[in-house]
Amino acid sequence: MNRLKLKRVTPVILNVSWRIEVFKKDEKLRLRDDIDYSKIGGLSREMVAKLSKVKPATVGEASRIPGVTPAAITAVLGYVKR
Repeated sequence: MNRLKLKRVTPVILNVSWRIEVFKKDEKLRLRDDIDYSKIGGLSREMVAKLSKVKPATVGEASRIPGVTPAAITAVLGYVKR
């Protein structure tokens, strides 16, 4: 790989590495038992039903519920982090 390509690729690799680290931290975020998912903006009724039924302990667990979308996880993350 020549130096020019390396200079272009290095920031991309660093950005991806950073995103992976953030994802790992977010995945471990604990969710309270008493979260009212219907109060989280952007969640469909279907997502509210699935999350309320399973009551995941972490964001990672919520993301592995069949049918729960990445958009729903983003909404839950936004709610938990505020």
